[in-house]
Amino acid sequence: MKEKEIQKAVAETLNYSGAVWFHCPNERDVPVKRMMALKRQGLQSGVPDCIICSPANNGKPSALEIKAEGNRPTDNQQRWLNRLSEAGWNANWTVGLDESLMQLRDWGYLP
Repeated sequence: MKEKEIQKAVAETLNYSGAVWFHCPNERDVPVKRMMALKRQGLQSGVPDCIICSPANNGKPSALEIKAEGNRPTDNQQRWLNRLSEAGWNANWTVGLDESLMQLRDWGYLP
């Protein structure tokens, strides 16, 4: 399963769960001039795929970076996960749909 397919399935699941969340579409392909403008406006590389503002079962917000089989987070993505964790967030990366859903279940977003 490709990462974008996993992301879509996770998005549908989070929408159904009623969680307050969003995806920051950093991976978009835009002209260099537009990308420079977006960076000046605050776009940052490595922001996790799912930012979940609703508190998890431990009372914390959560950030999930989703990867397809055989992939790992980039250095920037890992830095973001570390920074969010240090700030008191649940922050993790997962491989594949099953692992992503299991993490959401562990955090209490799914039954």
